[in-house]
Amino acid sequence: LGRRRGWMLLTQCGTIAAVLLMSVQNPLLHPYLLALTGLVVAFFSATQDVVVDAHRTDVLAESERGLGSAFYASGYRIALLVSGALGFVMADYLGWQLTYQCMAGIMLVGVIGTAESSVELLDMDHSDCTRLLQRGPLHTFPGGPVWSRECGPSTANTPSMLRLSTTQRG
Repeated sequence: LGRRRGWMLLTQCGTIAAVLLMSVQNPLLHPYLLALTGLVVAFFSATQDVVVDAHRTDVLAESERGLGSAFYASGYRIALLVSGALGFVMADYLGWQLTYQCMAGIMLVGVIGTAESSVELLDMDHSDCTRLLQRGPLHTFPGGPVWSRECGPSTANTPSMLRLSTTQRG
């Protein structure tokens, strides 16, 4: 599955499972259990956002990342409309339990997309990064920059206060 897709599948399935669990709970009898399940949904959702951002960074060239972020934001907004507005309409006709189950079912689209995707990672040489990380930043810090241009962001336009890891000490 690669570096990110396995995590994406885990977080998507965790979110689906938590939403399904919410659908069978009675908030009048167990409000704290419902709140705890809501926290689990929030945890998996937030973790998925981080993993998707990392995956997008891995597979898109730097010149494509702006457009990739725009598509992601558009998809996020559509999902908000579907889960919000459509969810309320569905709940009016079907009840909350079936609505939550339908929303969990809709999330399977993302799981299928993640499982079936075969995106190639950018062809990058990470050997300098690997060597740098194996040596450790504390060993590298006094003698020179912690990040090389191949590993991390260029510090050319970074204020000197934020460039602490690339300054010489002495």
